[in-house]
Amino acid sequence: MDQLGEAAQTEQQVLALLPLLSLRSLSRYDQISLLQNLVGLSRAATRHALESNASPEEALKLLEQGRGLMARVSLESRTDVSRLDAAQAEAFTSARDSVRRYEKFMPSGSDGDPFSPMITWLLESHKRYLADQELQRIITTIQSDPRTQDFLDPPTLDEVRGVLGDDTVVVINAADGCDAFIIDNRSSNVKVMKLPLLTWDDLEAWTARSKAARPLIDVSMLSWLWNVVVHPVLDYLGFERDVAPGLLPPRIIWIATGPLCHLPLHAAGVYDGVSRTTMDYIISSYTPSLRALVASKKAKSVDLGGVKKALLVSMGYSPGLRPLPFAKKEVQNLSSVCSSMGLETVCLDESKRATVLAQIPGCGIFHFAGHATSDPIQPEDSGLVLYDGHLTVSDLLDQGIRANTAPFLGFLSACLTGAIDADDLTDEGVHLISAFQQIGFRHVVGTLWQVDDEICEIIASAIYRDLAEHGISDEVLYRGLHNATLALRDDWMKDEIFKENESQAKKELEIASRSVQISEARSRLVIAGHRHGKARSAGPKTGGRLVKADWIPFMHYGA
Repeated sequence: MDQLGEAAQTEQQVLALLPLLSLRSLSRYDQISLLQNLVGLSRAATRHALESNASPEEALKLLEQGRGLMARVSLESRTDVSRLDAAQAEAFTSARDSVRRYEKFMPSGSDGDPFSPMITWLLESHKRYLADQELQRIITTIQSDPRTQDFLDPPTLDEVRGVLGDDTVVVINAADGCDAFIIDNRSSNVKVMKLPLLTWDDLEAWTARSKAARPLIDVSMLSWLWNVVVHPVLDYLGFERDVAPGLLPPRIIWIATGPLCHLPLHAAGVYDGVSRTTMDYIISSYTPSLRALVASKKAKSVDLGGVKKALLVSMGYSPGLRPLPFAKKEVQNLSSVCSSMGLETVCLDESKRATVLAQIPGCGIFHFAGHATSDPIQPEDSGLVLYDGHLTVSDLLDQGIRANTAPFLGFLSACLTGAIDADDLTDEGVHLISAFQQIGFRHVVGTLWQVDDEICEIIASAIYRDLAEHGISDEVLYRGLHNATLALRDDWMKDEIFKENESQAKKELEIASRSVQISEARSRLVIAGHRHGKARSAGPKTGGRLVKADWIPFMHYGA
């Protein structure tokens, strides 16, 4: 066996051992600390497997096996146990619930004894470890049965194709040598195409440029992204620019990996007046993994008859942050629209965390208009800003959703709800959008970076009007976001700001924005460690024109 083959075999053996890490027995902070040491492993293993002549399906399974490990633990609570016999299903469910009870434990203060909380924490941590070991024993027993040996494995190709319908999934493996995996119902196999123009050095350089400039965007980056990723994929699939009148454009569900998670594939294009762009060819959605996509698609969702409650939260004023006058207007307008659809509409203004958390279970629509934060140090602490603190990723995952049907829509009309500012955790997808997806929301609309207050209200109003006019359905939702952003994109292309220089664009940033605000220490870290990271590439010309493009950050995750 040559060195490449040995490397591929070793990487596959390491990936096979990942379940033994006992992630369930660790706090989310410890999970993150551990997984930061595995950054890029599955992407490298996938690339090496292809080079060693593994089949595309085998290589893609490796990629799925080593990504989204924290989400995998959360998604276990939604695992279909109907394949198991009654005794196995009961044992698995009981052990899984036992682990979840210990996940929520937090030590509290004690009267008089400063060591009591630590002792209690150690005892409870040990109990959680034992519960995890029991769950893992049950899983191993289930997987030893030939009938259920693939239990909790990544979804099979047949499972993915079974939920796709007319959609296409494109998985971009960003490694030292990049490939696109394609799954659709036009072929019975996973197809793979090389992306020779997408180099690692260029990707790192453009990512650094993009993160440092946000919320401005370098038009040259959008052109580069079109030329090296999106256009080759569309050309391979044979998708045409214009569809027949009355027909919906085809939809691609993108799974980006590594640094590519920072870049807007849905906005890639050459903006030179002719408009050769992603949005002229397709509708784009995203998902963190195949596992998350199948979970969203298979969830017992709700239609217009099933959505009974819309929870609308506005935070026009957040202590210490810039007022957002359009946030309150946004919720007021949506309240009228939701009421016209016959929904029980609960509006909360400048509410506290406990109030909002208590209202989320049982709602079919959750809408938040306000500020949000993306935490680059502890991404599980990224959160929606409420009156008395942040409703964080951890808060959502700890509570979960106790419902027989999946909530239809989580609409996060705030900054950075889909941003991953911890660069060594891009493949874990720890952000607010994925948190809402993991707790059961079939669709989540959020943002990749900072957004403008008024634009949020415009986008949200357009989407909800479509839902009211055409009915609540998957297609109406993602088509509504596509059409709303496309209209803004077309106006943007005519706007003077598109033709102005960088200094003029920066002046435009003085308007009200739902911007992230973090502590001074964390701000320094972002500037030093992330936003101004040194670009190693000499390839891309990362000095192009910076412009505002308020339509770009909005993105759809889900079914």
